[in-house]
Amino acid sequence: PGYGKTTAANDLLCDLAANHDLKLGWASFEQEPQRDHRRALRSWYFERAEHTLDPSERRAADHWIDAHHVFLVPGEDDDASLEWLLDKMEVAAIRHGVKVFVIDPWNELEHARRRDETETEYTGRAIRTLKRFAKAFRVTVVVIAHPTKSAKDADGNYRMPTLYDIAGSANWYNKADLGVIIHRSTEDDTVFKTQKSRYHDVLGKPGEVEMAYRKEERRFVERRRLA
Repeated sequence: PGYGKTTAANDLLCDLAANHDLKLGWASFEQEPQRDHRRALRSWYFERAEHTLDPSERRAADHWIDAHHVFLVPGEDDDASLEWLLDKMEVAAIRHGVKVFVIDPWNELEHARRRDETETEYTGRAIRTLKRFAKAFRVTVVVIAHPTKSAKDADGNYRMPTLYDIAGSANWYNKADLGVIIHRSTEDDTVFKTQKSRYHDVLGKPGEVEMAYRKEERRFVERRRLA
């Protein structure tokens, strides 16, 4: 938590939306969509702090946001379960043409396990359900998940987690088509590590890049390739 996963997803996926005219669907449970998330997207669009935008720039940013982003927000009486989310995603895919969905973070969903189902079994079933949805509607589903409590090394620094360290189940490694770790190595540097890529010819090979975060612009820039 707090290592930049949401900000990295914003940057990466906004870049895809801008360059490929894609529409994104955000089930972003830790950001208030019409305040916090919209503010971050405005900053990303103009590459500077949202409070520096004049009214015309803010309108231009909002026009782009409304054209490329759909927010999946539970109502006061809704339980944000996986079933609720799938219903909202289906509507967004059919009605709004959303091509990429982001679930952020996974642990904020209401997870209803069957009576005789372990957490590992439930996670595997949930991932299979999301993959079937992605295949049926020809969309990409991105899940942002927190790791379990990370261990520190001899110098007192948190070690980089692996996909096996994600809270809930090793299924996050076993069943993912693409697995990316976001790890802040220092106050200024963040490592993006692709630990798993199932289809190298399409998705590329695993690798590791050190990035610098530009706070006012809400963007990451490459410092150096590590692997």
